[in-house]
Amino acid sequence: MANEPPTEDRDAFDTLGLDPDPRLTRAAIERAYLVRIAAVHPDHGVSQASSDDDATHQRAAMLNHAKRALQSAEVRANLVLARLGGPSAEQLKDLPEGWLASIMQTRMAMEEELAEGDPEAVERWRAWAEDERRGRFERVAAMLDAAAAQDSVDLRAVRIELNAWRYIERLAEQIPGGPMGRTAGVPFGPESGPAQGTTTS
Repeated sequence: MANEPPTEDRDAFDTLGLDPDPRLTRAAIERAYLVRIAAVHPDHGVSQASSDDDATHQRAAMLNHAKRALQSAEVRANLVLARLGGPSAEQLKDLPEGWLASIMQTRMAMEEELAEGDPEAVERWRAWAEDERRGRFERVAAMLDAAAAQDSVDLRAVRIELNAWRYIERLAEQIPGGPMGRTAGVPFGPESGPAQGTTTS
């Protein structure tokens, strides 16, 4: 019963000329986007603008779509897994063994406390959600790094971790002012460090 992950164009990395990496930083994504949007946007000069307005706008839309997709750590991880030939959420819906019963108990406790409207409870659950999301990211990213290096990694196990991550995102969305998986989930990875991610021409 895993919730479906966000579905995005698996070529988002190619669209922005970035290597497929779940640890891409916000700065690397933004830099690649700005370079490419400058080349197609009509406001950047007649010499760079396509004579076919429809094609120009379509290209800009593709770049905007790719940027939004890659800003989500969860989407990046799903795209990398797909590129490695791993199963999709539709193909494998399993969750970690014994995890569903545990998370259901957590969900009931969270809903009861949030129903009381206690600000301290809200802050506790926000912190819990962030810890859970970050932990899932670190595990998945490490597994994908190993798989990309051709180490012995069960890609089914990566999908199972991603399914659990999707469930955590759904719970996080229920917390007032809490993380909203696909946008506030950006700060996973070395966001505060040097910009990472190789841009290809």
